[in-house]
Amino acid sequence: MSIEIFETTKNKPSAVYNGYQYRKFRSNLENIITWRCINERSEKCKGILKTKDNCVVSEMTHSCKPNEAKIDVKKQVANIRRRVCETDLSVSKIYQEEMSPLFQRGYEILTEIPTLSSIKSSLHKTRRRVQGISSEASTAADIVLSSELLKLSDNSTFLLADTFISESTNKIIVFGTPKCKDILQKSKKFYSDGTFKSCPKQFLQIYSLHADIGSSLEEVNIIPIVFALLPNKTQATYVKLFTILKEANWSPECLTMDFEVAAIMGAKIVFPTLEIKGCNFHFNQCLWYKALA
Repeated sequence: MSIEIFETTKNKPSAVYNGYQYRKFRSNLENIITWRCINERSEKCKGILKTKDNCVVSEMTHSCKPNEAKIDVKKQVANIRRRVCETDLSVSKIYQEEMSPLFQRGYEILTEIPTLSSIKSSLHKTRRRVQGISSEASTAADIVLSSELLKLSDNSTFLLADTFISESTNKIIVFGTPKCKDILQKSKKFYSDGTFKSCPKQFLQIYSLHADIGSSLEEVNIIPIVFALLPNKTQATYVKLFTILKEANWSPECLTMDFEVAAIMGAKIVFPTLEIKGCNFHFNQCLWYKALA
């Protein structure tokens, strides 16, 4: 009977057979591999498996109990780690796709499944290692974007700008695909907003621009087209962002924004005739905050 082998989080081979997991101990000149139970130290288990060409040669009885649920989770984590290295999908999406089948199997296995937050850091570290990124940049100025990482399937790039604001060390990075750039040029009605919680630590906010590509009274058709990493919320930063977009042939007629003065003034400086509307959600939010004050 053949065994199943997968790679552990330490990039070492691990064998699975009859509900037990083994670590590789040694191999001889005849290509016979000796595997020891992973509970050898924690539970003093003497279980041993010997294989040749992935087929079992002999097996020594275990004193520990098999745990197929725990092993299945480890195999899925190994699949996640492999896909993180081989694809450009987000870590969270890969985690969801790989763990979804396990979530349906009941309480016993749920207690074994690690949360995304508990393994996310190591998965990102693995991806950076595979991509040749030696370490995480401590500041925005230290970030160097690889041209390979910015390539789309058709070899075009989704980078619109990677530059500094005036003579300062404050960097701004703007992303948008060629298709989104085309929408940017053709559409006239836009929405913008900033978010802080999901922003990389080297920046203060992710500022996004959304285009209305044909909404009606019955249906809303608004899509995100540009994402910018901004170092702060100053007027100079917004002027720089809107100037970059203007140079990409953006000529909006109407822009709906929150009530941030610096952003509004920045847009007005670059587009003096632009019609600016306030976002109803942010207006109600402002009223609520004032009511609580």
